[in-house]
Amino acid sequence: MSGSAPMPPRRPFRKGWRRRAGPSWHELRALAEISDAVAAVDLQNRIVYWNHTAERNYGWTAAEAMGQPLMELIKYEWVQPGDHQAFLDGMAREGRWVGEVIHHTRSGRRFWAQCTSIVVRNAAGQRVGSMAMIRDLTGLKRIEAELRRSVAELTRSNHQLAQYAYVVSHDLQEPVRMITAYLGLLQDRYAGRLDARADQYIEVSTQAARQIQGLIRDLLAYAQVGAKPRQRAVTSLDQPLDQALVNLRGSLEASGARLTRDTLPAVAVDAAEMVQLFQNLVGNALKFCGDAPPVVHIGARREGAGWRVEVRDQGIGIDADCQERVFEVFKRLHRREAYPGNGIGLAICKQIVERHGGTLGLESRPGQGATFHFTLPDLAVQDLP
Repeated sequence: MSGSAPMPPRRPFRKGWRRRAGPSWHELRALAEISDAVAAVDLQNRIVYWNHTAERNYGWTAAEAMGQPLMELIKYEWVQPGDHQAFLDGMAREGRWVGEVIHHTRSGRRFWAQCTSIVVRNAAGQRVGSMAMIRDLTGLKRIEAELRRSVAELTRSNHQLAQYAYVVSHDLQEPVRMITAYLGLLQDRYAGRLDARADQYIEVSTQAARQIQGLIRDLLAYAQVGAKPRQRAVTSLDQPLDQALVNLRGSLEASGARLTRDTLPAVAVDAAEMVQLFQNLVGNALKFCGDAPPVVHIGARREGAGWRVEVRDQGIGIDADCQERVFEVFKRLHRREAYPGNGIGLAICKQIVERHGGTLGLESRPGQGATFHFTLPDLAVQDLP
């Protein structure tokens, strides 16, 4: 036909190989010439077909490969002990085997390969040999190794940074505590005995020292989440939520909050971190309620292969342009006089959720409340790392 691509040249192929249905061997040859390396062997494991990719990958032409024992020509190394027996069992039981092996080329190069082998039968249903499709995984394995090294290095670096932040924030507490204590003594002993400007200086210094204390305390809490090892177990999320509400009892009663909740699922979590997560999210809803008493609902539903948990309020809401900032460390959207705090609670929440393999998000509009939602994978005990 005019304009059609020419068929690849026919490769040597033993007579007597037929299929009972489907494409002809000539059509399969045409497909094999543009695919991975393909080799076929007879019942004595002698090569009866060797495509262009096999020629290029292994260094033997089809004429040289024909009739040669396959496993001697390319010298298999089984990746795992027992893989050879697994190959024989799979071919005998299921008529196919898929696995990874190490092959040798004519030049002596070793490469990691994925091999898919299938049994070939003639028109009478008798087994006449097998065919193998071989993909060179060397580049992929090299990339995987680099990724593993990068992840290990990043994990180690993050752990070191978390440890450093923990040590620094911990060691800073004592000198700041001393500064705050002595400023308090100055205020108690000399208030009103110096001029008004001196009293103002002492008051401003005391407030700044207390603010630094709060920042260090919050930084220490943030560093502790990243520094300590995870201790996950399958737990009903109702339990850490109960404890978080006990911790918030004073705020709940003082604000006159109305709180409703669904029954929460059991998932693999660090229970202590979940207490902190719920305490921060519910506490946030109690704080940013506006003039009306807080209304908060905690719910959960299935989402994909895990759960989505929501903490929804009817408070002041958050503008769309600011919703990413609220998860950053020490980012505040309001003046400290209006809403106390250092702006680290949601950053801790984000760190906790991501350590559990989930994501933390926000849906909100100003004046219409906010819904903080996080996902948790539905892991069983045997899936825990």
